[in-house]
Amino acid sequence: MRKFHPGNVIKTKEGSIEIVYKVNDDGYTSTIFFDMENASAGHRYKSYEEELWCDCGELDCENCRTNSPYMVTRHGIEDAELLAPTVKKWIIQSLLKGFDFGR
Repeated sequence: MRKFHPGNVIKTKEGSIEIVYKVNDDGYTSTIFFDMENASAGHRYKSYEEELWCDCGELDCENCRTNSPYMVTRHGIEDAELLAPTVKKWIIQSLLKGFDFGR
């Protein structure tokens, strides 16, 4: 069930660029964000829906006003895209994108 390996640079379905640092046998993948300080994330392998209750307290919030839950889809790691096998390779690919070296 492993899709990615530690060190891989991935792009999640939401567009976040993350670095994989641990993959469990069940496919649960732990990552750190490429552009955030002191932040990490965890992703299940499969996508799932979660029922949430809003507590923002805004008067024009439909969920708060009706006191009702809403469904949120959490995308799994199965929907993520591999950008590069390592951070170094991803940086080099990004820097050289658009250059034609006469191949």
